[in-house]
Amino acid sequence: MNNRIKYFICLLLLNTAWTGPSMAQLEPSSTSLFPVIRNNKWGFMDVSGQIRIAPHFDLAKEFCDGLAPAKIAGQWGFIDSSGKFVIEQSFSDAGVFSEGLAQVKLNGKWGYINKSGTLVIEPTYDLVTAKSENSFSE
Repeated sequence: MNNRIKYFICLLLLNTAWTGPSMAQLEPSSTSLFPVIRNNKWGFMDVSGQIRIAPHFDLAKEFCDGLAPAKIAGQWGFIDSSGKFVIEQSFSDAGVFSEGLAQVKLNGKWGYINKSGTLVIEPTYDLVTAKSENSFSE
């Protein structure tokens, strides 16, 4: 197999495997915060590279709908752009918000919460996926 074909296949596999935010989601704005790791702790920087939330989380995911899932001492909660937990750490796993809902795992089962932290779909599912376009539509 020639190098050009190998290169194309690698690009195709990388594109297929990409599960992070789309490039449109990474488009900078004055309030954009991006996860960073320093000394094995997660925090957030702004588009200029300035640390805005000091790295102190065990794990964190990107901000969506104004909140980001963050993990401390084995429990996930959701922080605002100041780094304050606005939904307390009470979940064994969590996904990002999309259209006001986020996946959360409690007692080994998945459900969904709203931005107030209220369970709107009880955790009764073995597996849930991130909301995709039209997945909640009738």
